[in-house]
Amino acid sequence: MNRASRIAGGICLFLGGALIILFGVFKFVRPVEAYVKRARITSAVVKGYDCKSGDYAKSPLFVEYQPEGSSEPLTFNLDVRAKVFVPRCGQTIRIYYDPDDPYDARDSYPPTLYFSALVLMLFAAPFFLFGLLLFILAILNRESLFDLSQGAGEGGIAFTVGMRMAKVNTLVFIFLLLLKLIADIPRQIYPAPWIIFSFILVFVITISVFVILAALNRGK
Repeated sequence: MNRASRIAGGICLFLGGALIILFGVFKFVRPVEAYVKRARITSAVVKGYDCKSGDYAKSPLFVEYQPEGSSEPLTFNLDVRAKVFVPRCGQTIRIYYDPDDPYDARDSYPPTLYFSALVLMLFAAPFFLFGLLLFILAILNRESLFDLSQGAGEGGIAFTVGMRMAKVNTLVFIFLLLLKLIADIPRQIYPAPWIIFSFILVFVITISVFVILAALNRGK
């Protein structure tokens, strides 16, 4: 791919990602902001169908709240898809409810409020970032940011140590995964966030070690 093609490709990917993000803002973010402006905030108690007060709630959860002027408490199912930490039964959280329709209540936790927008933006982020990276590399006339092909070949220390580190970190990731799925350790964190955190941690350590070694090797 020549330089002009890379520049055009980078711009297309960047604009595609930007348009998806812009769509998410108008489709999901603005309606939530409008809801929050008209809503009232109150306290609610987390409850589960088969958990005692103080226990980490693994069962389907609901919250109980009492809107202003209501003679009896209302409930709604708690959405935990965007939550990192497992709530305890009996824990008090803050929620929004629509004063004109008290049954329309939502958790005030921002990732839960904007869950749909976050999913869409995570989908758009690779297009946006890869397009930006491709455009910058084309402008600089570089094949890669670090030009790792020099001094980091199969016989170089960066490649050898980096590959060994990748294997070790893969085993560490598998260990952390099994620790959560089998023993549920740590109990305070949901499985999906724990797996994502473990993968990002291992990935960042592996890439950082490889890049640092490659840079040191090139400086010799």
